[in-house]
Amino acid sequence: MTSRAEIKKGTLREDLYYRLNVIAIELPALRDRRADIVPLATFFLGRYAEENGRNIDGITEARSRSFRATSGRATCASSRT
Repeated sequence: MTSRAEIKKGTLREDLYYRLNVIAIELPALRDRRADIVPLATFFLGRYAEENGRNIDGITEARSRSFRATSGRATCASSRT
């Protein structure tokens, strides 16, 4: 949903939109930043573990390789196995 639609729906304040819309930040898609996948996955896994009182050692090397080797939506689907 676009920001304009969110404003019309009432879930985004129009004044906040204009305050935040002064700087354009362009961020390439994650599929174009393959090296960022494992650090991001590690970060969010650690956050999940802490928030839920879980002891998770991290991501295995095999899973890290599969993240780097697989592209697009398949990466998300393969991480559920």
